Amino acid sequence: MFRSRFLAFVVFVSMVTALVPLSQRAAAVSTSIVISEFRVRGPNGGNDEFIELYNPTALPIDLSFHRLQYKSVAGAAYLTADLFAFPMDTFIAPRE
Repeated sequence: MFRSRFLAFVVFVSMVTALVPLSQRAAAVSTSIVISEFRVRGPNGGNDEFIELYNPTALPIDLSFHRLQYKSVAGAAYLTADLFAFPMDTFIAPRE
C-alpha cells in the first residue's frame, strides 16, 4: 500500500513539474551592483590592482559618494582614508 501511494505521488509531482515551462521557473536575480572581477596583485605588483563592478539590473544605479576602503585581515578597523570615492552623478548603466 505504501509503495502504490509513493508511486502515485511521484507520478503526480512529475506531471505538475512538466506543466511548468522552463521560462517561468524561478531564477536568481540580483538587485544591486555585483563585483564581477578583481585582482589584488598583477604582473606589476600592487600598482595594477582593480575591481570590476557590474550592474545586472534593468535600471541605472547611482554610485555617487560610495567609497572603496581597505581593511587588513588582522586589522580591527578600516583605514580612515578612502582608497577611492565615486564623485557625484556617477552611474553604472544597466547590464554594464
